[in-house]
Amino acid sequence: MAMPSTVWTDRLEMVPVARNQPSVSLGNVPQLCCDLLISTLQLVPVGYLDDPCVTPVVGPPAYAHTKGTMSTCLEVFQSSDKALTVVQQRAPLLRGQLKPFVDNMVQFMADAQFSQVLLLSTIDARVRNDSQLSGSSFRILATNHTPAAFLAQAEKLGVPHLENELVKEYPKDPSHLSRQGLQSSFSNTTQQLATEYSHLSLKDQLTNATGSTKTPRIPGGGIARNLHQMAQRHQLPLTVLLEFVAEGDNIPESILMANCVNGLLNVLTTIDGAHRTGGLTDWVAPPSWHSIYSTKVPQELYQ
Repeated sequence: MAMPSTVWTDRLEMVPVARNQPSVSLGNVPQLCCDLLISTLQLVPVGYLDDPCVTPVVGPPAYAHTKGTMSTCLEVFQSSDKALTVVQQRAPLLRGQLKPFVDNMVQFMADAQFSQVLLLSTIDARVRNDSQLSGSSFRILATNHTPAAFLAQAEKLGVPHLENELVKEYPKDPSHLSRQGLQSSFSNTTQQLATEYSHLSLKDQLTNATGSTKTPRIPGGGIARNLHQMAQRHQLPLTVLLEFVAEGDNIPESILMANCVNGLLNVLTTIDGAHRTGGLTDWVAPPSWHSIYSTKVPQELYQ
């Protein structure tokens, strides 16, 4: 079994604070969102998590206010008043290391005694059902120990709980497109189709018949589902904030997620005490975003 995650630092204090962490997921939206939070709030680098489950990465400073420091695969940042801690994950997990990594994160959360943990993640937009095509693009998935005030704020912002069932993922095996597969598909009766797609309920049900909490599928969500299950088992105050996204230029989605985080935690007021709702002028993009989606094509080429 992998060694538990450890923190190297001389400034991180294990006190009850809110914590944000991204899940390496579709579009890297959570990582970009954390970049905005760290850069805008000028959170202080206070340590790193030394976890053998994550691909080793080292690079130059990612933020203007952290010059002279190196970027690693799992960094810990904290506000000056220690009210907010952000763990930025910059690299994917090694093959077969999801379970031990989730165990390590659960142990870290338990040891740090965070009053609240917000895991940022995404869902593949292709699996939305009809009722999810309109309204908020965000969903929350909370354990039974999430603070009631946080859930009330999410409801106030119009962020619903993640529905129990999503549309089935597209098959990875292209054999269903063969002539035999198509003939077999068309031979199904109406009753068979109704049975097959009976899971497409428009009701938001997060509990099964026994009353126990279920964790819905989260296609493209990285560790979100597994971490939620383990946090529920260990009675930790974890909430997963999910956004429906597709691959591409995901900077707009990351700004929307940062706005949602601000709406839930009111983090922008820590800068100057003024209440700000978030927007293009409120968030400061870090230097590491320069040419993040390649440079613009020189217009001289078309002259």
